[in-house]
Amino acid sequence: MVIVDSTGIHSLPVVFCGCQNASRWDIQLLDLGLFPGSVRDPQTAFTFQVLDDFALNNLVCKTAILSFHTKLKRMTNMAFPSEVPDHYLPLLGVTQQWQNLRYRKWAGVLYGHDQPLCPRALALFCPACPQPGINIPMNWKEEPREWLYMRSFVMDGCFRPEHLKMTNPWDDISLEDGSQYMVALGPHKDHLQIVIDHKPKSTCHNHKAVSQANADRHDLDATGIGATVCARDGCFAPHSAVNFQKGERYDPLHAFDCSWLMSAILMTLGMLCLIMVLYDVMCQYHVNLKKRISESHHLASAWPSGITMQKGTGLFHVHGHQNSCTPRFSLDYIVGASMIDGEIVETTWRPLDKIAGCTRTMTTSHREETLNDHMGYWNFMKCVNMTSSICRKLKAACLGVESSHEAFEELDGRIDDELRKVWIEQEQEVYARRLEDPSAMDIFNVSSPKGTLFSMA
Repeated sequence: MVIVDSTGIHSLPVVFCGCQNASRWDIQLLDLGLFPGSVRDPQTAFTFQVLDDFALNNLVCKTAILSFHTKLKRMTNMAFPSEVPDHYLPLLGVTQQWQNLRYRKWAGVLYGHDQPLCPRALALFCPACPQPGINIPMNWKEEPREWLYMRSFVMDGCFRPEHLKMTNPWDDISLEDGSQYMVALGPHKDHLQIVIDHKPKSTCHNHKAVSQANADRHDLDATGIGATVCARDGCFAPHSAVNFQKGERYDPLHAFDCSWLMSAILMTLGMLCLIMVLYDVMCQYHVNLKKRISESHHLASAWPSGITMQKGTGLFHVHGHQNSCTPRFSLDYIVGASMIDGEIVETTWRPLDKIAGCTRTMTTSHREETLNDHMGYWNFMKCVNMTSSICRKLKAACLGVESSHEAFEELDGRIDDELRKVWIEQEQEVYARRLEDPSAMDIFNVSSPKGTLFSMA
């Protein structure tokens, strides 16, 4: 039998137990820490060590499986690696199974045809996001500051992880469709069949997300991916990533909406009713959002009643918009946004960019599983480093609150009481109208005639 190990590819004699009550050959191999290349009459086996070694190399060093297999051949015969028999295809199939079984073990999900995977079943969720019954007080509904338990998400797209069309798409089997971070392919494709293709006309500046809306590549099955992350800590939201079919146009983002709503709202069992969603071109995206949702049964069924959604744009991108977009969508004007900058999603694309060259030619299911694996590793490392990160942010916030309070008290002391009362009433009025009419926030867009000089008395 051929045994593939971290030390190389070896051909060794193997004698199986032939007793009457002996287990099947594949079970005997698994008991010895060897993963069989096939269930029936296995002729190749891979040690658990080599499978763990590749998983770590792929996640940390972004090593492609072909490069890893080439290294094993060099380790087997340094002088003549071409003389070593090729076992790339068996290694490719086994690593996919190993990855799926590893996630099932961590999530406590059984394996079998009678145990279908539920959406998000194998995904890690951000432990710092408000979760009733887990990390917030039992009487959280009595808190008058509703924004204290508001969940915040950032949506964005990346165009590096392209995917070529498969020659034989019917010859493809998915092991974890929709169970982690990428949405289920079936409902996504069904949704795209009913959406109306249109060219969005921007009413703001010519942003990249809108100008690339009609970027089309006939040889590509996906022109990129879009994902949703938690705005505070940058963890990928489960079942929240979709393939872009034609640039970052609005239509694929409809399924994008469905994904983050399913993960952000249904996961909380409808208990949390306030969320904040940030997007680079929210000024364009929000206009017909309710109409587009009502036109698709896939989205309408995923949108529960009683949900309040705050809409905003990251602090870096909002200043590239028109002046009117700043008070309407800037985080500086959203109650409860706190220290969020809305740009943390940009950091999540770095590890995915490094594997874009490998995933471009993979099968659809293998690409989905690889992206899920790297998103899950990103979330895992976020969880590991979250304690030190939160402590560091807490110290900075305490210092910031003290200095901001002193500056506010000094400025507030200079304002007339009647004028302060009028301003407070105006503020309450515009914030009450903001959700339905963002233009109400234009009252904060103070402008002065050209040539006017201000002096501080």
